[in-house]
Amino acid sequence: MIKLVMVREYEYIPKSEKDKSKEEQTIFKLKTLTSEDKLIIEDGSTDYDAESKQLKLLIGTSILKRVMVGLIGWNLKENNLDISFTKENIKKLPIDILKELSEELISSSVLTATEEKN
Repeated sequence: MIKLVMVREYEYIPKSEKDKSKEEQTIFKLKTLTSEDKLIIEDGSTDYDAESKQLKLLIGTSILKRVMVGLIGWNLKENNLDISFTKENIKKLPIDILKELSEELISSSVLTATEEKN
């Protein structure tokens, strides 16, 4: 049976922040990716190489695009000052955090066996 992709919002704490107190943790607000989101990400994440006649996957581009689509907020602070949630500031996140958020968005957008049954 075909199921519609349902969007849910949730909070994610990076692995490097799990041992910190609640007040010190950075919390990223994420949303699961819709089919449309995934297609938009794929559209800009490939390039055609005319010489080899092959399609190339642009991994870095897909990571950044996935995070820019799925990240909807944060409580990010620097020197006790709130960092505004903007596309420009998303691009300034450390690469390891971008990769971790991207991986989380991929895994959260896949139905579990229990969800598939319902």
